[in-house]
Amino acid sequence: MTDNEFYILGAGGQAKQVLSIGHCLNPPLNIRGFIDINASESKFINGIPVIDQTKIFAFDKKNTIIINGMGRPDRKKAIENLLKNGFRFERIIHPAASIGEFVNIGNGTIIQAGVGVMTNVELGNFLLIDLNATIGHDVIIEDYTTISTGVNIAGGVKVGKGSWIGSGSVILEDVSIGNNTLIGAGSVVTRDIGDNKLAYGIPAKVIKDISDVSLTLRKK
Repeated sequence: MTDNEFYILGAGGQAKQVLSIGHCLNPPLNIRGFIDINASESKFINGIPVIDQTKIFAFDKKNTIIINGMGRPDRKKAIENLLKNGFRFERIIHPAASIGEFVNIGNGTIIQAGVGVMTNVELGNFLLIDLNATIGHDVIIEDYTTISTGVNIAGGVKVGKGSWIGSGSVILEDVSIGNNTLIGAGSVVTRDIGDNKLAYGIPAKVIKDISDVSLTLRKK
Protein backbone atom coordinates (compact mmCIF):
# COMPACT_ATOMS: atom_id res chain seq x y z
CA MET A 1 0.00 0.00 0.00
CA THR A 2 2.88 2.41 0.65
CA ASP A 3 3.70 2.69 -3.08
CA ASN A 4 0.13 3.48 -4.11
CA GLU A 5 -0.91 6.96 -5.11
CA PHE A 6 -4.47 8.02 -4.36
CA TYR A 7 -6.60 10.45 -6.35
CA ILE A 8 -9.99 11.77 -5.30
CA LEU A 9 -12.71 11.84 -7.96
CA GLY A 10 -14.33 15.27 -7.69
CA ALA A 11 -13.26 18.67 -6.45
CA GLY A 12 -16.23 19.95 -4.45
CA GLY A 13 -17.27 19.87 -0.81
CA GLN A 14 -17.53 16.10 -0.57
CA ALA A 15 -14.08 15.72 -2.09
CA LYS A 16 -12.67 17.94 0.65
CA GLN A 17 -14.33 15.78 3.30
CA VAL A 18 -12.89 12.65 1.71
CA LEU A 19 -9.44 14.25 1.78
CA SER A 20 -9.92 14.78 5.51
CA ILE A 21 -10.77 11.10 6.01
CA GLY A 22 -7.63 10.10 4.11
CA HIS A 23 -5.54 12.25 6.41
CA CYS A 24 -7.18 10.68 9.50
CA LEU A 25 -6.28 7.10 8.58
CA ASN A 26 -3.30 5.27 10.03
CA PRO A 27 -1.16 5.46 8.02
CA PRO A 28 -2.53 8.50 6.15
CA LEU A 29 -3.26 7.99 2.46
CA ASN A 30 -0.80 9.38 -0.07
CA ILE A 31 -3.33 11.62 -1.84
CA ARG A 32 -1.74 13.20 -4.89
CA GLY A 33 -4.60 15.04 -6.53
CA PHE A 34 -8.27 15.70 -7.21
CA ILE A 35 -9.77 14.65 -10.55
CA ASP A 36 -12.16 17.14 -12.14
CA ILE A 37 -13.66 18.09 -15.50
CA ASN A 38 -11.87 20.89 -17.37
CA ALA A 39 -9.57 21.58 -14.44
CA SER A 40 -7.17 24.49 -14.48
CA GLU A 41 -3.51 23.56 -14.16
CA SER A 42 -3.10 26.28 -11.55
CA LYS A 43 -5.94 25.19 -9.28
CA PHE A 44 -5.20 23.67 -5.88
CA ILE A 45 -7.41 22.54 -2.99
CA ASN A 46 -5.75 22.56 0.42
CA GLY A 47 -2.37 22.44 -1.29
CA ILE A 48 -3.24 19.48 -3.52
CA PRO A 49 -3.51 19.93 -7.31
CA VAL A 50 -6.72 19.53 -9.27
CA ILE A 51 -6.10 17.42 -12.39
CA ASP A 52 -8.17 17.36 -15.55
CA GLN A 53 -9.88 13.99 -15.84
CA THR A 54 -8.48 13.36 -19.32
CA LYS A 55 -4.95 13.27 -17.91
CA ILE A 56 -5.61 10.49 -15.43
CA PHE A 57 -5.73 7.92 -18.24
CA ALA A 58 -1.99 8.30 -18.81
CA PHE A 59 -1.21 7.33 -15.21
CA ASP A 60 0.23 3.98 -14.14
CA LYS A 61 -2.89 1.98 -13.27
CA LYS A 62 -0.89 -0.51 -11.21
CA ASN A 63 -0.17 2.01 -8.45
CA THR A 64 -3.05 4.46 -8.93
CA ILE A 65 -6.12 4.11 -6.72
CA ILE A 66 -9.21 6.30 -7.02
CA ILE A 67 -11.43 7.38 -4.13
CA ASN A 68 -14.91 8.66 -4.87
CA GLY A 69 -15.42 12.25 -3.73
CA MET A 70 -18.60 13.02 -5.68
CA GLY A 71 -21.87 13.26 -3.78
CA ARG A 72 -24.57 13.22 -6.42
CA PRO A 73 -25.80 9.93 -7.89
CA ASP A 74 -24.63 11.06 -11.35
CA ARG A 75 -21.12 10.06 -10.20
CA LYS A 76 -21.98 6.68 -11.71
CA LYS A 77 -20.97 7.68 -15.26
CA ALA A 78 -17.55 9.00 -14.20
CA ILE A 79 -16.86 5.99 -11.98
CA GLU A 80 -17.86 3.45 -14.61
CA ASN A 81 -15.64 5.18 -17.17
CA LEU A 82 -12.64 4.85 -14.86
CA LEU A 83 -13.46 1.22 -14.06
CA LYS A 84 -13.74 0.45 -17.76
CA ASN A 85 -10.28 1.88 -18.26
CA GLY A 86 -8.77 -0.40 -15.62
CA PHE A 87 -8.58 1.87 -12.57
CA ARG A 88 -9.13 0.56 -9.06
CA PHE A 89 -11.27 2.19 -6.41
CA GLU A 90 -10.85 2.05 -2.65
CA ARG A 91 -13.54 2.21 0.00
CA ILE A 92 -12.65 4.36 3.00
CA ILE A 93 -14.19 4.56 6.46
CA HIS A 94 -13.56 7.38 8.90
CA PRO A 95 -11.97 6.13 12.16
CA ALA A 96 -14.79 7.85 14.07
CA ALA A 97 -17.47 5.70 12.37
CA SER A 98 -18.87 2.66 14.20
CA ILE A 99 -19.37 -0.49 12.11
CA GLY A 100 -21.09 -3.50 13.67
CA GLU A 101 -20.69 -7.23 13.07
CA PHE A 102 -21.70 -9.00 9.86
CA VAL A 103 -21.63 -5.84 7.75
CA ASN A 104 -20.64 -6.10 4.09
CA ILE A 105 -19.35 -2.89 2.51
CA GLY A 106 -18.99 -2.63 -1.26
CA ASN A 107 -16.18 -1.29 -3.40
CA GLY A 108 -15.67 2.48 -3.47
CA THR A 109 -18.08 3.27 -0.64
CA ILE A 110 -17.34 6.28 1.60
CA ILE A 111 -18.39 6.32 5.26
CA GLN A 112 -17.98 9.63 7.08
CA ALA A 113 -17.34 10.48 10.74
CA GLY A 114 -20.05 9.73 13.29
CA VAL A 115 -21.85 7.14 11.16
CA GLY A 116 -23.26 4.18 13.08
CA VAL A 117 -23.97 0.91 11.26
CA MET A 118 -25.58 -1.91 13.23
CA THR A 119 -25.45 -5.63 12.43
CA ASN A 120 -26.30 -7.76 9.37
CA VAL A 121 -26.19 -4.84 6.96
CA GLU A 122 -25.47 -4.91 3.22
CA LEU A 123 -23.94 -1.71 1.86
CA GLY A 124 -23.49 -1.64 -1.91
CA ASN A 125 -20.81 -0.21 -4.17
CA PHE A 126 -19.99 3.51 -4.40
CA LEU A 127 -22.31 4.64 -1.63
CA LEU A 128 -21.82 7.92 0.15
CA ILE A 129 -22.89 7.74 3.80
CA ASP A 130 -22.51 11.21 5.24
CA LEU A 131 -21.84 12.57 8.71
CA ASN A 132 -23.74 11.14 11.71
CA ALA A 133 -26.12 8.93 9.74
CA THR A 134 -27.36 5.80 11.54
CA ILE A 135 -28.25 2.52 9.86
CA GLY A 136 -30.15 -0.17 11.75
CA HIS A 137 -29.97 -3.96 11.61
CA ASP A 138 -30.78 -5.96 8.47
CA VAL A 139 -30.69 -2.94 6.16
CA ILE A 140 -29.83 -3.18 2.46
CA ILE A 141 -28.61 -0.10 0.57
CA GLU A 142 -27.86 -0.61 -3.11
CA ASP A 143 -25.19 0.91 -5.39
CA TYR A 144 -24.63 4.65 -6.00
CA THR A 145 -27.04 5.82 -3.32
CA THR A 146 -26.38 8.82 -1.06
CA ILE A 147 -27.36 8.81 2.60
CA SER A 148 -27.10 12.43 3.70
CA THR A 149 -26.05 13.96 7.01
CA GLY A 150 -28.06 12.91 10.06
CA VAL A 151 -30.31 10.37 8.32
CA ASN A 152 -31.77 7.70 10.63
CA ILE A 153 -32.59 4.38 8.95
CA ALA A 154 -34.40 1.84 11.13
CA GLY A 155 -34.10 -1.94 10.91
CA GLY A 156 -35.22 -3.97 7.91
CA VAL A 157 -35.16 -1.07 5.43
CA LYS A 158 -34.15 -1.46 1.79
CA VAL A 159 -32.99 1.49 -0.33
CA GLY A 160 -32.58 0.96 -4.08
CA LYS A 161 -29.89 2.04 -6.53
CA GLY A 162 -29.02 5.65 -7.31
CA SER A 163 -31.33 7.16 -4.70
CA TRP A 164 -30.80 10.15 -2.42
CA ILE A 165 -32.01 10.34 1.17
CA GLY A 166 -32.04 13.99 2.24
CA SER A 167 -30.45 15.36 5.41
CA GLY A 168 -32.17 14.58 8.71
CA SER A 169 -34.71 12.19 7.22
CA VAL A 170 -36.04 9.22 9.18
CA ILE A 171 -36.98 5.94 7.51
CA LEU A 172 -39.10 3.69 9.74
CA GLU A 173 -38.83 -0.08 10.11
CA ASP A 174 -39.24 -2.44 7.14
CA VAL A 175 -39.87 0.32 4.60
CA SER A 176 -38.65 -0.08 1.02
CA ILE A 177 -37.46 2.86 -1.10
CA GLY A 178 -37.03 2.24 -4.82
CA ASN A 179 -34.33 3.02 -7.37
CA ASN A 180 -33.60 6.61 -8.46
CA THR A 181 -35.81 8.08 -5.76
CA LEU A 182 -35.29 11.35 -3.88
CA ILE A 183 -36.47 11.74 -0.30
CA GLY A 184 -36.51 15.41 0.69
CA ALA A 185 -34.62 16.65 3.74
CA GLY A 186 -36.33 16.24 7.12
CA SER A 187 -38.89 13.72 5.87
CA VAL A 188 -40.30 10.80 7.86
CA VAL A 189 -40.87 7.80 5.60
CA THR A 190 -43.56 5.53 7.04
CA ARG A 191 -44.48 3.46 3.98
CA ASP A 192 -42.91 2.10 0.80
CA ILE A 193 -41.88 4.56 -1.92
CA GLY A 194 -41.45 3.21 -5.45
CA ASP A 195 -38.88 3.80 -8.20
CA ASN A 196 -38.30 7.23 -9.79
CA LYS A 197 -40.19 9.29 -7.21
CA LEU A 198 -39.76 12.59 -5.42
CA ALA A 199 -41.23 12.32 -1.93
CA TYR A 200 -41.05 14.48 1.17
CA GLY A 201 -42.95 15.56 4.26
CA ILE A 202 -44.08 14.14 7.60
CA PRO A 203 -45.19 11.57 6.73
CA ALA A 204 -43.44 11.50 3.36
CA LYS A 205 -45.75 11.56 0.35
CA VAL A 206 -44.95 11.12 -3.33
CA ILE A 207 -45.00 14.52 -5.01
CA LYS A 208 -44.19 13.50 -8.56
CA ASP A 209 -42.37 11.06 -10.81
CA ILE A 210 -38.80 11.96 -11.74
CA SER A 211 -36.41 10.76 -14.42
CA ASP A 212 -33.10 11.65 -12.75
CA VAL A 213 -32.30 12.32 -9.09
CA SER A 214 -29.37 14.62 -9.87
CA LEU A 215 -31.39 16.80 -12.25
CA THR A 216 -34.16 17.06 -9.65
CA LEU A 217 -31.69 18.10 -6.98
CA ARG A 218 -30.39 20.90 -9.21
CA LYS A 219 -33.93 22.22 -9.73
CA LYS A 220 -34.74 22.34 -6.01
